[in-house]
Amino acid sequence: MFLLNTVAENEAQGRIKEGYSAFPEGLVPEPLKLLSASPTLFEMHLGFIQYYRTHKTLSFPLLTAIRFMSADECGHNFCLDFNRKILQMAGMSNEDIDAMKADPASAPLEDKEQAMLVFVTKALKNPKAANQADVDALRAHGWADADIYDALMHGANMVASSFVFNTFTK
Repeated sequence: MFLLNTVAENEAQGRIKEGYSAFPEGLVPEPLKLLSASPTLFEMHLGFIQYYRTHKTLSFPLLTAIRFMSADECGHNFCLDFNRKILQMAGMSNEDIDAMKADPASAPLEDKEQAMLVFVTKALKNPKAANQADVDALRAHGWADADIYDALMHGANMVASSFVFNTFTK
């Protein structure tokens, strides 16, 4: 599947096995398997996952919506499908997801989270389009600067993952 050697689920040991065990058997995301080609970066990525998994203000549905929109923007089909399934498990219908894909402001999230999703999607499409008024609007919704940074970084990391995944996938 990949141009690089990776660690299969049934051969994983140590931290890679721990990372894989966070997912049901057979459902380890392919980008995580690819990351096993670099044990040090794999380890760092586990910290990244844990940081967002326990984020104090960015909810699981918002983070999943950010990953979904980011995957759509950069053509990362595996993550687009994977995050669609997660959104469905979180209670979103296909109609909700398709509407969000067409217009992030229609996402079935709280107004505050919709505003963040709109901002992240806008910035990922055209970083220069994001401006002070956008940041001020997010602050008015109660978001801290760290939240704004963390949300955009979450989406941007999906873009980076997409480039690596698409490069090394056969």
